[in-house]
Amino acid sequence: MSYRILGLDDDNHQPVFVTEVGNRYHGYRDIINYLAEPHLEPIEVKMFAIVDGWEEHEPLGPFDEETVDMMFDMLGGLINFPEGLSFEDCFELFWNSANRKWW
Repeated sequence: MSYRILGLDDDNHQPVFVTEVGNRYHGYRDIINYLAEPHLEPIEVKMFAIVDGWEEHEPLGPFDEETVDMMFDMLGGLINFPEGLSFEDCFELFWNSANRKWW
């Protein structure tokens, strides 16, 4: 099994990289330093760009823009998760909707 890291790109700042357990790395330097450390398991990295046509990617397609923006900000640590919406659920939605092939 691999350890998953999701990059969140807002097209205005350096991406925030979020691990599946909630650790955050701000920018390329931080994530490269983390990835350069020895690890016991393989690491898989995907990138989600909020400006790259996320509407076409399941499972985020059914959500409106305001909801996707809110979940994006929650994953990035900018706002808190409201009652009833979990980090794990949002991470899975964005992981499965990753739309950037490079980073």
